[in-house]
Amino acid sequence: MYRYSSLNKIYNSSSSSSSISRCILNCSGSDQLLQQQCSKRYMSFWSYLNPFKYYKTTADTPQKKKIQYELKEGISWDYKEMLKNPNMKLFLGTQKAIPLGQSITCPPITSVDLYGNNVNIPKDFPASTPVLLVVTLKPFLGQQFVDSWIAPFKEKYPDLPVHHVVLIQQTGYKLLAPLLKPSRRSTSAGITESWSNQAIYIKDVNQTLQELTITNPLGAYIYLVMDNKIRWKSSGRSTAEELDYLTKVTNTLMTTPNPLAKND
Repeated sequence: MYRYSSLNKIYNSSSSSSSISRCILNCSGSDQLLQQQCSKRYMSFWSYLNPFKYYKTTADTPQKKKIQYELKEGISWDYKEMLKNPNMKLFLGTQKAIPLGQSITCPPITSVDLYGNNVNIPKDFPASTPVLLVVTLKPFLGQQFVDSWIAPFKEKYPDLPVHHVVLIQQTGYKLLAPLLKPSRRSTSAGITESWSNQAIYIKDVNQTLQELTITNPLGAYIYLVMDNKIRWKSSGRSTAEELDYLTKVTNTLMTTPNPLAKND
């Protein structure tokens, strides 16, 4: 009887938090136990979804340690990095091509171009042809870096394909994509630009970003791909030296059937 009378008190009490609190204190021991169990279940469920707690205790790989650092630094960490490194040179291009035996396979990316056509990277790239692949996560912020690579490359190699893929993670970009993509058609004249929706991971890393060594969403990442293999890469704004390296590597891949045999 007391249990039901306690429930009646809660039902008939005012909506103020103080009244509800007094009624809860008057509940029987079984009611309090039920309340504690619900609280524990809620905390357990939140603990499962809580990435802060997960990465604090489970950062056992370099990728997870990177995410742990990002969570600790807060949402502005990428902008702080850009202030310190305005050209976003997160890794530099090398003088020679990555040897075929050491090169990694370009991860498969399913995307849609600015005209609604499906594009599968690198499956749709032509065989035995160097392809300049530029990757961004925030295309408008990274466009200055993109242009610094594409314009010189197209001037030297007007017949070689250039592809800019935007990996979309933010919900805002996903919702506004139908409006944003047509506005970029003039910006992307002469190249293929496509957008790819990326899944959001809570307790895992994005394998595509990991394989492409993408660490900051504000930058641009450049890859020279041939026969599905990444043979050269760089990041951020181009330098005259790196453009020279890119030209030499492209020429090597175009003229040498088996670059590994030449120890490039």
